[in-house]
Amino acid sequence: MKSTLSGVVIAMGLVGALTACDIGPAETPPQNKGNVSVTANEGRLVGRGRMVVDGHVVEVQVGRVRIDSVDYGPVTSDSEIYFRSNGSYRQLLVNGEQRGPTRKAK
Repeated sequence: MKSTLSGVVIAMGLVGALTACDIGPAETPPQNKGNVSVTANEGRLVGRGRMVVDGHVVEVQVGRVRIDSVDYGPVTSDSEIYFRSNGSYRQLLVNGEQRGPTRKAK
């Protein structure tokens, strides 16, 4: 009886472990990182980091600035990024100059 009970406990443990594998870790939403200031629908980022503004993720990594994974061109390590969003309107300034998405050559 004791060995049967042990077998049931082991089997239940294996089922629990297999079930836990199907449930991945909960994804955490992106968070502000670096020298960031965000207020409502606008934000300022200096240097490398990330800011979330009005649901959009603005990120500076490896010398590039991206909004929602779309490339907006090169930046320096001390560039000041200003981003404003209002519905479908979005504005990105890098060191005071307006930027749009970069286009790949065909």
